[in-house]
Amino acid sequence: DSRISIQTIRSLEFILIRLPTTRFRTVTGMQRLQYRFIINCGHRKAIAPSTKGTKRRMADKQSIIVGVPKHVAVIMDGNGRWAKRHGKKTTEGHEAGAEGVREVLKGCRELGIPCLSLYAFSTENWSRPEEEVNPLFQLMSKYIRREIDEIKKHGIRVLFMGEWRELPPTAVQDLEYCLEQTKDNRDMTVVVGLNYGGRQEILRCAKLMAEKARKGELLPEEITESLFNQYLYVSEFP
Repeated sequence: DSRISIQTIRSLEFILIRLPTTRFRTVTGMQRLQYRFIINCGHRKAIAPSTKGTKRRMADKQSIIVGVPKHVAVIMDGNGRWAKRHGKKTTEGHEAGAEGVREVLKGCRELGIPCLSLYAFSTENWSRPEEEVNPLFQLMSKYIRREIDEIKKHGIRVLFMGEWRELPPTAVQDLEYCLEQTKDNRDMTVVVGLNYGGRQEILRCAKLMAEKARKGELLPEEITESLFNQYLYVSEFP
């Protein structure tokens, strides 16, 4: 539980955190996120959070300069290992991780971060045992039904990236309900990766552009980074 791997793009645009969401249950989301944003040089000054039981390496414990990015992404990895380490079932680890998502979301709202991405279920996760995968979809549906009113209350729009319509029918139905219920919200956006893979997304973009080229609607010299971005699942965010 003491090791955290953090990959960052050092700007105020985007920060990627890879860690079990179970870690967010013990300290408030705002404290966790503030502690990690110290690695970014920014323009917003925030009061340093309480540090009881937390190791710190900052000389100034009164205030810190916090760079608040426009987009935070969390790879929800390691909940199964967390469960094993604590003598619990894998499903209990995922349930604990789902509770941690609430703290992550709360922290982003408190810091004024407009977009949060959660990489929840990758294309590679299908290789896991069926008895582990099926409860994940059940937990997802349970979370949506339980949290939808709170999500709407805070003006959060929910989007999905990946081939999520290939998930079990009940899960797809709940995801469509979530999309419909939050489509007009604009205070914050949460993007959830479901049945998502980075290579899969690149391949999808290439196929879509190739099809337009085959129809004579796109020339090779017209293909730019900006155009490629338009074919991504969610192209409006950094």
